[in-house]
Amino acid sequence: MEPLAKAAIKRQQQDGVGFVPPRFEQTFLRWMDDIQDWCISRQLWWGHRIPAWFNGDELRVQVESPGAGWTQEEDVLDTWFSSALWPFSTFGWPEETEDFNRYYPTSVLVTGYDIIFFWVARMIFQAEEFTQNKPFDHVVVHGLIRDDQGRKMSKSLGNGVDPMDVIAKYGADALRYMLTTSSTPGQDVRFSEEKVEASWNFLNKVWNLARFVLMNVDEVVELDAASFKPIDRWIVSRFNTMLASLDGDYERFEFGEVAKQLVGFAWDEYAAWYVEMAKLHPEDAQTKAVLLAMLEAILKLLHPFSPFMTEHIYQQLPGDRDSISLSPWPSALPLNDSLNDVDLMIELVTQVRNTRSEYQVPLSKPIECYIQTSETTQAKLTPLLAYIQKFINPSRLEFATPETNEVVRLTLADATIILPMSGLVDMNAELERLRKEQRRLQGEISRSDTMLANELFLSKAPDAVIEIEEAKRDKYIQELNEVENAIKAISS
Repeated sequence: MEPLAKAAIKRQQQDGVGFVPPRFEQTFLRWMDDIQDWCISRQLWWGHRIPAWFNGDELRVQVESPGAGWTQEEDVLDTWFSSALWPFSTFGWPEETEDFNRYYPTSVLVTGYDIIFFWVARMIFQAEEFTQNKPFDHVVVHGLIRDDQGRKMSKSLGNGVDPMDVIAKYGADALRYMLTTSSTPGQDVRFSEEKVEASWNFLNKVWNLARFVLMNVDEVVELDAASFKPIDRWIVSRFNTMLASLDGDYERFEFGEVAKQLVGFAWDEYAAWYVEMAKLHPEDAQTKAVLLAMLEAILKLLHPFSPFMTEHIYQQLPGDRDSISLSPWPSALPLNDSLNDVDLMIELVTQVRNTRSEYQVPLSKPIECYIQTSETTQAKLTPLLAYIQKFINPSRLEFATPETNEVVRLTLADATIILPMSGLVDMNAELERLRKEQRRLQGEISRSDTMLANELFLSKAPDAVIEIEEAKRDKYIQELNEVENAIKAISS
């Protein structure tokens, strides 16, 4: 093994395989530095038979039998010896086939950290020996899938999960999406049905988005940036920003970050805001064009994680289409002017909605809303008043100052929002309710602090129980901050 290992180390130092995460390169090099000779024969019922032939004391190594009286070695090659030939043997090696010249070295190998030596290292040094090249450019190392308590799945614990049961309940796409997006390179994944259900919820959201678009867009309309409305410019600008970041995450094999970017755009921006605003312009040609372009891009970006659903939806879109897997990867869309004021409008609506929620004022109940801002910002917000009207249901929406002093003031980056609360909320009763909730949350935080400071509890409780308690404490602190902010708002 020593000559093979030295050649592999030399290759790695010059133009070697890129490990993701990089720390696993040291795992490979440690094995190579401390290499031992490798017995490649195994006594198994299956495998590649060793091409060695015996006739008395004579030995020949060749593929075909030397002739009568020769008996082939009954042992087979070690499984890892055979599988180490995979990167080049699949392309027709030792012949220099068209496939071999085109695809070798391969691009990426994805595998677990527990077989870096058993498989990855052996592919590397055998590729160097037989092809004088590396077998692949990158090896992405993932963790193991563990149960929801962090334990390795095993028969003795009975904590294994049959993927077919999960697929029967949630579908193959939901399981695939959860497994590929819940992991960080090199880190173990904790499996839980709740994660699969969350993945299913997101995919179901995309399905419903597609239904809405298909019901409203029946033909392909060419994008015309010059005709974009402010909301069109906003969503295209957000898409271009997201795509640049997402492409970088893909290049780094950070699939969890890819999913975070994609969900943030598809769910929190496209579905929650643009689609709802687009409902005010159901017949506008550019609205339809942008709706379709954004959906098509989302499907393509989601396809590696959810191949079946995205293919099905893609085939329903207007126009002549081949498989989504043969379509071009999304690119930035044309945008003449990236400046827009929709972000300020969204901040305004979000603040008002949060205030309604804090004071338990349902959206069905109209509320007065006054905006104080500069003439410049007023000019920017004026074209967006119809959307504000839709999202906050005001009985009165003006750029003015109310006559009453019983108000809640919301400070934005470029404006102040004033909401008269008298008649809608009993301020004294609301203040008392909030203070009661404040005392309850302070008690819960104190209880958690005491528990998490208890050495006996920390030494005996399972890690999962400690993590749950820490999560509870963080949640209580967040809720207390919200309550105290509401008390300050009323008191002021």
